[in-house]
Amino acid sequence: MRLNQSESVQVGQIVNKLFLNLAPQILVGEADALSRKGLQALLSDSEIETVNRLSNQVASLKQTSSHACQRSAATNQAKLRPLPQAIPVLGKKTVLVPRSTHAPLTNLLQQAAKAGIDLHVRSAYRNDGFQIFLLLAMLRQNRFCVSSLVDQVALPDENEHSCLDHPAFDLWSSQMEEVTFERSQAFEWLQDNGPAFGFRQTYPEKNRRGFLPKPWHWQYAGIPLN
Repeated sequence: MRLNQSESVQVGQIVNKLFLNLAPQILVGEADALSRKGLQALLSDSEIETVNRLSNQVASLKQTSSHACQRSAATNQAKLRPLPQAIPVLGKKTVLVPRSTHAPLTNLLQQAAKAGIDLHVRSAYRNDGFQIFLLLAMLRQNRFCVSSLVDQVALPDENEHSCLDHPAFDLWSSQMEEVTFERSQAFEWLQDNGPAFGFRQTYPEKNRRGFLPKPWHWQYAGIPLN
């Protein structure tokens, strides 16, 4: 299912408009907390209608239900804590982490570093508004093919990154400049040690939610898993 030319142009304009407004926040790691209400405040009524229609189209193509977890309808900075990082190649990057998970995530990264493993967080908490922006950006990247989003991008109500109790994190290693993440020492270390720190890979091959494999995507389950 591909958008027609008129729809493609409108979506492209929406993505450009949002990026221009969000660029300063993206640079400092604050855009991830953008709520759905905050996103809508940046758009016209007709643009909001377009976004809602596209979200419904993607939802109608998915075979899985929403992912239940504790979420915040509005941006709640009191429940989030920044995690500043100095990442090789990428430079300085700050991500927002739910307070309940900040300590175990920091412990995971510290233990990896002690083992000589280069491991960092590329993406952490993402509120509904920013997730919708990513969906639109991916739609443009995929030449406005709506069906291509089904196994690539989560809708807000199935997005593990927006969970406050058991959030997911996209992890990164500088080895990814040379090899894919699943071939990196970081991924091997995570497979061996992640469960001991309460982390699990939720999108492996043939995962129950129907997403493409995401070896870098790890969710905090809250207890040691082995």
